[in-house]
Amino acid sequence: MTIYDKSNSDIPNLIINDIAVNNNGNVVIGTNFGLGIFNGDTWSKYNKFNSGNPNNIVKSVATDSQGNIWVGTSSGIAQFDGEETWTVYKKADTGLASDDVFGLDIDEQGNVWICTADGVAQYDGTAWKVITGDTAIPSEHEILSFEVDSESNVWVGNDNCLFHYNGAAWKEQETGILTGRDTWSRVADFPDARAFLRAVTVNGKIYFIGGRPSSTVQM
Repeated sequence: MTIYDKSNSDIPNLIINDIAVNNNGNVVIGTNFGLGIFNGDTWSKYNKFNSGNPNNIVKSVATDSQGNIWVGTSSGIAQFDGEETWTVYKKADTGLASDDVFGLDIDEQGNVWICTADGVAQYDGTAWKVITGDTAIPSEHEILSFEVDSESNVWVGNDNCLFHYNGAAWKEQETGILTGRDTWSRVADFPDARAFLRAVTVNGKIYFIGGRPSSTVQM
């Protein structure tokens, strides 16, 4: 294993908020000083001073099948073609609930899902759709994790609960064995296991939710 830091690489910042891999196998990271792309040999750095990146604090990143890199910041969303073109989307021109973007993910159909401080939206490449209605996500709690699984279900974890959107309605996830409240610091999909999700809490517990049969298992 190789550890990359300021002493041995040109990594843009040591505070890494999100990580992805694009279709060329390059590692894409969102940091507190811009976007970093590592091709296995060198780092390319993109911040608001040298590119169309709208904000130096990149909270989330996602990559699509066309090679685009999607960047979530506190100043909206940016679509980067990996070469030189940046397109920035903001609340004023998209209808997003907020420009403060916490999470990005792309579903099996190529739709981009965006989790903001005030709600969730979907972009199909042409039109923006804001998920309306009772989200059941208490606004006073900080959103910490966001994931769209292999069946296009949306999962949001905050410092209190885990929530699920099935395309029609939001609900707080029934976790069965959980008692009290947990901080859902990371939610990840396991597509080969069909709707199995992993949620890791700050106290080190790992829960597997769903699958065959539907269950919650603590590891």
